Amino acid sequence: MVISSRRQHFPKDPTEQRVQAFKQRYGQQATHLAAHAAFPLTLTTDVVYCLRETFLPECPWYASADILLSGLCTPAGHDLYEMEAATRRYLLRYLRDQFTENRIKDLEHFMVAYLRHRLTTEDSDRSLILGEKPHWTALACLRPGKAFDEIRQTLEQLALGEVDSADRFRLASLVESYGDFLADRGYQPMLLDMADRVAEGEPVDATAELASDLKTAGFTVSLVDFEIATVTFGGAVAEVQEADLKSFDFRTVTVNDQGEEVHTETGQAFYFEEVLAENVHSLKLMAIPSGEFMMGSPEDEPGRYSDESPQHLVKVSPFFMGQTPVTQAQWRVVAALPEQEHDLNPDPARFKGDERPVEQVSWYEAVEFCARLSEHTGRTYRLPTEAEWEYACRADTATPFSFGPTITTELASYDGSVYLNEPEGNSRDETTPVGQFPPNAFGLYDMHGNLWEWCQDHWPESESYEGAPSDGSAWISENKDARRINRGGSWDFNPRNCRSACRNNNNPGFRYVVIGFRVVCEARSR
Repeated sequence: MVISSRRQHFPKDPTEQRVQAFKQRYGQQATHLAAHAAFPLTLTTDVVYCLRETFLPECPWYASADILLSGLCTPAGHDLYEMEAATRRYLLRYLRDQFTENRIKDLEHFMVAYLRHRLTTEDSDRSLILGEKPHWTALACLRPGKAFDEIRQTLEQLALGEVDSADRFRLASLVESYGDFLADRGYQPMLLDMADRVAEGEPVDATAELASDLKTAGFTVSLVDFEIATVTFGGAVAEVQEADLKSFDFRTVTVNDQGEEVHTETGQAFYFEEVLAENVHSLKLMAIPSGEFMMGSPEDEPGRYSDESPQHLVKVSPFFMGQTPVTQAQWRVVAALPEQEHDLNPDPARFKGDERPVEQVSWYEAVEFCARLSEHTGRTYRLPTEAEWEYACRADTATPFSFGPTITTELASYDGSVYLNEPEGNSRDETTPVGQFPPNAFGLYDMHGNLWEWCQDHWPESESYEGAPSDGSAWISENKDARRINRGGSWDFNPRNCRSACRNNNNPGFRYVVIGFRVVCEARSR
């Protein structure tokens, strides 16, 4: 179906909505200044004024007051203001997108010089409140893994030294603030745990004792002196070398409504590998951070279906998701493992290829795959819930696609028809090997097109979201024969059906060349 409408909708993410409302009221220049003001941990009238004078002299002088007195900031003392953590993270991403990484580095140098000047002209404690470590802020924006390493080393050195309790508490509080910067990348729980230990005068050493209830992340990680990370999944504990907990650098793409690339960004995500067999690519399980999002589509989204209503806020706990759909090679390995409840055909796919996604598998067979893998590894594998799937697909976006207002056949495999104003594409008329198109901001491939993917959830009798869970859990009815949900669209469907919000359903025993799946590994504390 061709959709020619160019209607736009107001963003539904609460943080994005807050920033867009500010931009609408105060203008783009004030928004640019607000993005610069997100760099310091704490703001004063003077620091915002100096930021304006240094980086945006064309911005009206009264924009400083607009920022401090608007909903972007809250008072924290006499002439002291703070931004809520999610707002700061959003504005820092905006800053990097609008002004490049060089501006982040320029802000680091500015804050170092500013703090050095203030240390010589007024009480040092007040200057330190403004942000003692601008270098950490810059690293958190550009190289979060390195930021975590430097902060951790500082905490370990502090714990080993003779430091009075006031300094311990001050640095612990500072680290909590930097943990907010790193919340999207999964480092925050470890930093908070370390900061608490420092504040209490406990050692932050490399012992198994460090693995204590990182419940806010949903899983437990311990750093021990021979560099082992212990990750707890459900009741089972799997030990892996810290070096195997890998970072993944990638490039994301954003297009306009004509399908033209208007922005690229380098991202970083983290994953562990589940080794299946020699000469078979391991399952890569990407760490998906906790968060909240508006599930469903707004009423003015082109091509939406009524079953995508009502939009509703959902809070999702952290989990690990397969970076790609399960491939045919991976399927064969698991299909050879001991049966749990159902037989598995080792070679069900019509479009053959080890790196192509497996298709023509039913919901029951996908669940059996997860059961065999769980039994084999000692971890809990399952299908994603529908909420987890959409949250992971959107990856902090509110547009119809994670790539923006539309897609092209350079970004995904679908039938090539037109969604908005992009040119008609070329249909490949078959599946493509996984990971051939750009990933989304969570480092996930093929979330749009290629194959529909089974989810846990039952199709609701209301054919809407009325009464749907708000905690990211699966929506299961008492009818064991209920139809099951598929997400993502496929190579043989139009782009309307590949949108982040689009829902589909089939009989759980149904097999077809357009349906596959990817797995989730649960992340739980003990």
